[in-house]
Amino acid sequence: MRAPPAPLQGGQFGLGHAAFDSRRGPVRIEPKYNGYRCLLTREGPVSRAGKRLPMAQPFWEELAPQLPEGSDWWDCELLGTREHTQDLALVVFDVAVSGSLESRLDRLGQLPPAPISPSVPWGVYRAPGILGAAEAWETCRANGMEGIVVKRLGSEYPTGITLDWIKFRYAFPGNNHRP
Repeated sequence: MRAPPAPLQGGQFGLGHAAFDSRRGPVRIEPKYNGYRCLLTREGPVSRAGKRLPMAQPFWEELAPQLPEGSDWWDCELLGTREHTQDLALVVFDVAVSGSLESRLDRLGQLPPAPISPSVPWGVYRAPGILGAAEAWETCRANGMEGIVVKRLGSEYPTGITLDWIKFRYAFPGNNHRP
């Protein structure tokens, strides 16, 4: 098993070749859920590849009317299995509008925070924030999460790979995702 990352000199948080320097602005740390990346668009739920996701239809019906003006989608993680749609949960972690992450998160305030657990009961939640890199790493690892995501609060909505939004995954038996 890999050792957890340790804070580096100068306020950096590192894992392998990736380093996140907190001196470039405040950050938000969220659990990395092990599910299907999903976009709830005005037309319906789709995967990042644009494929329809009929199992997410009940969430779309609830959230589509709440999509902010000027936004094209909610960015989410769909948790559960296709075989057991009654056990699905949706964790919303961003909305595609202009502005900082901090201002976009304000739009999610009405949703309850998701539990930090790989087993989330049916419902719609927002991704919870965790203070402190070491606390986040240990809390998520102890609760069986896939890892953590560190995001700069001042960052715009990402349209591709960015150093403002970095995923750190755990390497342990049972975590079948790429490192």
